[in-house]
Amino acid sequence: LGRNAVPISIATTVVHQTTTTISNIFFGPTIQLSAATIQEGASLTVFGITSPGSSVVIYITKIPTTTSYTVTANASGVWTRTFSSELSQGNYSARARATDPDSSVSQYSTIVTFTVGAPPDPCLVMNHADINCDGEVDLTDLSILLSYWRIINPGNARTDINVDSIVNIFDFSIMMFNWTGPA
Repeated sequence: LGRNAVPISIATTVVHQTTTTISNIFFGPTIQLSAATIQEGASLTVFGITSPGSSVVIYITKIPTTTSYTVTANASGVWTRTFSSELSQGNYSARARATDPDSSVSQYSTIVTFTVGAPPDPCLVMNHADINCDGEVDLTDLSILLSYWRIINPGNARTDINVDSIVNIFDFSIMMFNWTGPA
């Protein structure tokens, strides 16, 4: 599943025809992300597996600041934390460390990275003739369109509704077809 713990080295002496028991080794938790890139305001889940019932501290770093969040692994050892509005735009790294019910502390997990990008442009989901993105195609939009009339490659690209590099009668016609007027 792509989940790996940080490898550790253990030195021991093994004697021929004897049983050697190695104990009290607590591997770091695994760690994964629900996505490597999200838009600001979207949810991101950090999750992994460790010893059941362990307390897991998740360290989220956006240089120069590291913030920690504590969760508890369930009876199967699965731990999870979902972030929604806490993460601003930028590049982040995350790692985790667990403390089991016997107070043994693990090594850190591997480090995973993710990016929080800009939120989507609300105009992208609006009617393409709604130049000012207020939810209506009305006189305000017509006024903006006319202020760019016959301009090639207009400064406000939304006024070139049919994307032919000039604001003209074709853009006006599309606007009239989509006209809603005031609400």
